[in-house]
Amino acid sequence: MQRLEIERLILRKFELTDAEEMFKDWATDSNVNKFLLWNLKLMMRDFVMKERNLMMMKD
Repeated sequence: MQRLEIERLILRKFELTDAEEMFKDWATDSNVNKFLLWNLKLMMRDFVMKERNLMMMKD
């Protein structure tokens, strides 16, 4: 995915370094995630594990 940047928005692929900030900023906000159909904590864990595995494969 390419990076898309406009005046007030930057869209890019999530990176492993984003996980902690994402979790702190909006993932723990009940107003933001009360309608999610998945378990956010499990999703975050799976994302971090997948990214770590990909990084290990590259090394």
